[in-house]
Amino acid sequence: MIVEIAKEAADRLAKRSQDDAGWFELQRNKLATLDGRSNAEAVLSLTASVVQFFYSRGALTVALGVADRGVVIARTQGMVPEWRKLSNALGVTLLALGDYGSAANAFTKSLELATELNDPVAQARAWGNLAATAYRSAAFEQAIEYARRSLAIASACGQLAVEMKVQGNQIIAECSMHLMYAAPDPAAWLGEGLLRVENAVREAGEPQTALGAQQMTLLCLTQTQLLARAGRRDEAKAPASLCEKYAEQAGDDGSRMRASLAQALVGGVGGADENGPAVLRRMLNENANRPDAKADIVAVLAFVAEQRGDAEAASAARRELYAGWRQRETTNVIRRLDDLKARYPIDPLQMFNAVTQEAIETLAIVGELHDDETGEHVFRVGALASLIAKRLGLSNEEAMQIDFAARLHDIGKIAVHADIMTKRAELTASERVEMMKHTTIGHEMLARIPHPVITMAADIALNHHERWDGHGYPNGLARESIPLAARITSVADVFDALTHARCYKAAWTVEDSVSEIARNSEKAFDPSVVDAFLAVMIDLVGEHAKDGLDAALSVHAKENRYLAAKNFLAGVSSVRVAA
Repeated sequence: MIVEIAKEAADRLAKRSQDDAGWFELQRNKLATLDGRSNAEAVLSLTASVVQFFYSRGALTVALGVADRGVVIARTQGMVPEWRKLSNALGVTLLALGDYGSAANAFTKSLELATELNDPVAQARAWGNLAATAYRSAAFEQAIEYARRSLAIASACGQLAVEMKVQGNQIIAECSMHLMYAAPDPAAWLGEGLLRVENAVREAGEPQTALGAQQMTLLCLTQTQLLARAGRRDEAKAPASLCEKYAEQAGDDGSRMRASLAQALVGGVGGADENGPAVLRRMLNENANRPDAKADIVAVLAFVAEQRGDAEAASAARRELYAGWRQRETTNVIRRLDDLKARYPIDPLQMFNAVTQEAIETLAIVGELHDDETGEHVFRVGALASLIAKRLGLSNEEAMQIDFAARLHDIGKIAVHADIMTKRAELTASERVEMMKHTTIGHEMLARIPHPVITMAADIALNHHERWDGHGYPNGLARESIPLAARITSVADVFDALTHARCYKAAWTVEDSVSEIARNSEKAFDPSVVDAFLAVMIDLVGEHAKDGLDAALSVHAKENRYLAAKNFLAGVSSVRVAA
């Protein structure tokens, strides 16, 4: 019976009937009663169809639940091809829901299984999906690395991997456009972006379907933007015109919006033509209730204003751009936290379960990846903070709570715009103001979870940039009015930041970093916390030596699945990366 149902599901997907919703809902309920021990192949085939149906209808949480259960069945039954396929579907759904850490885990498993199956097309697709995940989380250089790996494999697969070739080149072009803003020398990224978008257009060829035409509008808009940024306005007119052509062929609102953006961009950067800014403002009004569309329009509006030398308009557009990003990402994180509360009820009298703990922890890691590609900074800060807490006389249980709570100190950075987080040059005054908001954002995110450890984490997120002398932010608190956990975390955070290279500075020595902390006692830091820190450092260096501190403080990082996936990807050496 299940075999026939699986075949019917595939047929219904192909035909796309209007009355399918009720039928697929029945099959979803049926799958919930099946464990796959009999007719596992048919069960998993039906699972894949049900996931695809609900995903295509935007019922992402439904698709997620079905895909998750299917992965468990495929893994339990040892059905590797089905396991790979459903891991990929699970990752795609998680990515659409904005759960970047879990999506990366799922795509990494898909890659691992594709390698085991010796399926190069599936490997290229997995690397491409990992690139898309990194792009969505604004880890642009990592996204480029993954996209290059996808392209390296896809180049040997011919026509079987055209889709991956287009995707890989497109992601690199989009990342290059963002990195142009952040890099001190944007010319290199401009050249890379133009090369990649031209490759993508060539690989895609003339579109034969509406979906293909939609993709071409995105590529043409990207090409228009890159040429405009290069000051090659006349050359930008050609892809802008093609964007209009393909938008007509695609026939959807998104494609038409991209065509209008391309034309406004070409018209607006010339200086004398007032049409571009006016068109963009009208588009903003028309898309006021579409956050993603609005973000694209505001980004172009900011660029046009910058090119026209209109500093006031450019600054206003950038503030609008940052606010839109902040609202979107904050809402996204809060939605995920609320979902965690619903799926895994939290008992305020007990430590929350491992799933909830890892999910919240991974959010904090993703927020820090721009400063720390390893993702281990949050664990080192937590471990050092707990040692300082013990030295101050706090109990082992209190120190353990601070260890976890301190890991979340910069979770609000996930909602700070990528242009700011990736910038290599000194931030402008408005960018610094935006960066400082990560404290209040982090507090807003964490305050939704009714648990004493997360309440402590929310206090740390809000107050870890306050100073003992009252000259910190966001509220200018001083001395003991700053929560103790935040005073402890502040010292641990600054020490770890000083001793590690960041995009804007080289690493300091342990000696110089300790001296800097001591010098700022009674200024930035609570003197009693500094005294405890100094005593801890004597013990740590004596036991582990200066070059062993990182390993000693990042032990708990090995327990996080997202970091394990990142380490697996970093260790893959069999893929030759395209130049």
